Amino acid sequence: MHKVPEFAPVYFLEWQEGLDQEMLVSEGLKWLSAHPNGGRGILATEASHGLELVPKALAKALDSIHTKNRGATPSAAGRPILVMFPLRELLLKLTSRQLQRAAAVCVLTYGATDVPFLNHWLDRMGAENLATGDKRTVTERSALDPVVEAAFISLRDSLLGHLTGPQHDYDPNGITTMLELQRRGHELDADKLAAWASVQGYSEHEITDFIDHVAKVRRGHRYTKKTIGTWTPNYARWVELAGSREGQEVVTP
Repeated sequence: MHKVPEFAPVYFLEWQEGLDQEMLVSEGLKWLSAHPNGGRGILATEASHGLELVPKALAKALDSIHTKNRGATPSAAGRPILVMFPLRELLLKLTSRQLQRAAAVCVLTYGATDVPFLNHWLDRMGAENLATGDKRTVTERSALDPVVEAAFISLRDSLLGHLTGPQHDYDPNGITTMLELQRRGHELDADKLAAWASVQGYSEHEITDFIDHVAKVRRGHRYTKKTIGTWTPNYARWVELAGSREGQEVVTP
């Protein structure tokens, strides 16, 4: 059975009316400096957006992670991370590489363009609102169709310790899973699935390709037999597993 990874605590600061981007960044920097290891904190952003709002001396002293990083990224072990532009690409990079080692993470929601994914991701992470202390949970808004989740849990556990995304040629079962779910009338939501997969230990590259295949399946892409293999999905088992997880009978489409 695959062990779900444990992540650093995640906090967030929400944009509110009357609170501009500069003020939100200022509040985030206060959080960073208040952390015991704040002097070794990391700034994470899309490209380099938002860094101009950080005092030059501080920006120079801190490491940064962004979507245009080339080569090795700085180690996050024991260090707090301030996420300034929480795009899906950046959050997937952090989740797969950094969040299992970081001390804590704070996300500034101002500047987010991938809002559906961000909301699902914050819910999955159980993120805490720094202003109110309220914690996010997985609600109907971010929850997967129970049969879809059961299908991908079965897929994940079938990998027997070699965790890899469902998009690879040597693991065509993932594509077949998506095709079967689509045929059976279940919703395939790329943002919900990506947020779920990000907390299951899938890598950034795997989830990116995973999102691509969800889009292809939804628009009716014709896969070759070589791509999807000859594996037969166990739909009845998915429904049974979904029912046991929900504690009740699951009604299928």
